[in-house]
Amino acid sequence: MNDTQNRLQDVLRPHLKFHEGDTIDPNADLGDLGLDSLSTITVLLDVEDEFAVEIPEELLEDDTFSTLAMLADVVDKIRAEG
Repeated sequence: MNDTQNRLQDVLRPHLKFHEGDTIDPNADLGDLGLDSLSTITVLLDVEDEFAVEIPEELLEDDTFSTLAMLADVVDKIRAEG
């Protein structure tokens, strides 16, 4: 796991109702782990704060928040452009 994924685990953990253990599988479906539409909004704000980024509106879709790996890719892409 890369640094972004490790940091995202810390952001995501409090929002996942069905996650057990210390490590979140980067390819696990976050919806299956308990991330719902309401908690996704809070995760978005937490991610933006943690990484000092703004996720553009066009990336605010279900795919972006589908897995830890996908979210990390989006964050890394925004940081690289920034």
